[in-house]
Amino acid sequence: MTYPVAQDALITFTVEVGAPVNVGTVAGQVRRYVPLLGGTVEGAYAGTVLPGGVDWQAIGPEGRLEIAAEA
Repeated sequence: MTYPVAQDALITFTVEVGAPVNVGTVAGQVRRYVPLLGGTVEGAYAGTVLPGGVDWQAIGPEGRLEIAAEA
């Protein structure tokens, strides 16, 4: 017997971001951050995204982007 997998979103984040800020190149990757300016959370939970967090990014020589959002 098989069961269908639920595909409904539990929550949706809507976040305003600032312009990317380049920090430099480390180990062949361009490092930059994108400021998180605020936003909303809707769905099973609701709330406000406060300003002050950043999304750290590393861009490899092949163009691959790695991200790590932090508050």
